[in-house]
Amino acid sequence: MYIENFTVKNYRKFREKNNTVYFVEPYQVELKDGNDEVCDSVVAPSTTLIIGKNNTGKTTIVNALKLIIENRQPKASDFNIKYLNEIFSKYQKVGINKNTLPELVFTITAKVDLLNSDLMTNLSEFVTLNTAPNGLTEVKITIKVMVTEESAFIDAIKDLLQHIQDNDLDEVDGIELFFGLIERKSEFLILNNDKNLFKIHFYNINGIKATKFALKDLINLQEIKANRHLKEGVLREVFNKIVKFQFDNDKTDKDKLEKEIQVINTTLTDVIETKNTNISEVLQQIENKEHVDLALKGNVSYESIVRDLIKYNFSDNGDYIPEGQFGLGYINLLNIIGEIIHYVDSYQNGSHNSQINLLFIEEPESFMHPQMQEFFINRIDNAVKKALGIANKEVDVKKVLNCQIAITTHSSHIVNSKIHSSNSFNNINYLTAIDKATTVVKLSDEVVAGEEGLGSEVA
Repeated sequence: MYIENFTVKNYRKFREKNNTVYFVEPYQVELKDGNDEVCDSVVAPSTTLIIGKNNTGKTTIVNALKLIIENRQPKASDFNIKYLNEIFSKYQKVGINKNTLPELVFTITAKVDLLNSDLMTNLSEFVTLNTAPNGLTEVKITIKVMVTEESAFIDAIKDLLQHIQDNDLDEVDGIELFFGLIERKSEFLILNNDKNLFKIHFYNINGIKATKFALKDLINLQEIKANRHLKEGVLREVFNKIVKFQFDNDKTDKDKLEKEIQVINTTLTDVIETKNTNISEVLQQIENKEHVDLALKGNVSYESIVRDLIKYNFSDNGDYIPEGQFGLGYINLLNIIGEIIHYVDSYQNGSHNSQINLLFIEEPESFMHPQMQEFFINRIDNAVKKALGIANKEVDVKKVLNCQIAITTHSSHIVNSKIHSSNSFNNINYLTAIDKATTVVKLSDEVVAGEEGLGSEVA
């Protein structure tokens, strides 16, 4: 199963038109005979590019998905500003009713293999009878983030409008009070502390509300954020995460490590016993031993070993390089690849039959020079194949990856690498701002071929 497209309405920079992002169908990654060199490019064909200038809404896509998957409460800043201004203006002119409450609307269109899906119980409220011979069917899920405490909200708006009129407040002050009300920072809105102002509802293609559905059961979303401010030790953190996961899932090596930790703690306790006696003798001069005493023991733990006591040495052409002396672009690349290794390690085999696996990589070009950006897709490709080969070495059932990857970028070099690696323009989403709203242009081989000069310009 996989996402075909995702429509965003009135969320942040998106309005009601040209607001659909299209995703590439995942390319199944399966290494044969343990050889990680047999595959051609695996990442590029499974990668959706979301490109555009700064502040056009690239990061908005993953934020919108997280809002509805994690069932978050929206803030005023999550609504399109122009949309909020329009509905508040209507409240001032004609009043408010249940049909004019603010809401966010999203639509997910997914392809599901009915012959292999393990999620049919969860999706039964959305499935239609239009099934293709190969078992694939289109599932459309409409998600609405709606005011759930309608009466309290309507009363609050009426009181707010009266307050504006009584105090002759200008438009800016009025809209600011309205934003505060949406965020529950208003004296006019009275709700119990445990009450949410908004609730997420799911509807099928016929507009019937689903009662037993949770989006988090359908979509497994992982995100590798942009490292705009690389902090010290970022590589140590990501490789600690990888090592810990691999120890946690290797019982033999973990048992061996824990036995060694026991020996270390016993040795430490023996060594510090004299110090323990010295301190106890001093304490006894203040208080009777029966009341106050001290016991010093070794306290090395598995968690502290993995987190703090493993040293990472990096080298360049055989020379030791402190982590702090790597260039920022190289650190960022290693960090992204490290996160992908962890993703491959922790990927649940066969999970694509029970959920949609979606990996977002945000602006990977940070600190990278143009040549490194150009190589980015291929280097990630090699890392995925190698990590998968290593993960499959000691297991009977070989792991197969089936994941959609979305990369947000404004790097023409990454776009160029993606086009040439996959030999296609398909499903490149170009975001641009028109009249203060995001417009999505979906590129494809057909569109590019039909536009004079566009193909050569993009390439």
